[in-house]
Amino acid sequence: MDCQIILQNEVHEKYLLGHLEDSEKTEYESHLQKCESCQAELENQRQLISSLREIGRQEMKNEIRRQVEIPREDSGMNWVWLAKIAAVLFMFVITPSLIYIYRTTSPKLVPIARDLQMETLSEEEADFADADKGAQQLQLDRMDKEALQ
Repeated sequence: MDCQIILQNEVHEKYLLGHLEDSEKTEYESHLQKCESCQAELENQRQLISSLREIGRQEMKNEIRRQVEIPREDSGMNWVWLAKIAAVLFMFVITPSLIYIYRTTSPKLVPIARDLQMETLSEEEADFADADKGAQQLQLDRMDKEALQ
């Protein structure tokens, strides 16, 4: 192994980071014993890697401190989004359900619905529906009288 191959293949860094295979490591260490320039370069790389690690630790600590010290604006419940979700649920789920229940249980709307159905019925069906409508009206009148008493 010579100095040029070591520099081109970044062997110093790989050695310091433990990325060399055993055979490469042995060959590199034997070269280091003979070459003062590679020893100096190895020491430079060691200091550089050590400095980068220290700077990284300091930056990470500073970032953690910064995030801990900054009060979070979005901490807790986001009430605006909760209100929007509730409004959407009300509009698309609850309101149609309430309208359906009101239409099916309201005594005043039942005759209107029957009138609309009668327009599409044949004469025979309309006569039968009229008779049924009259019976229903009598029943509603009785219920109203009972409720007033």
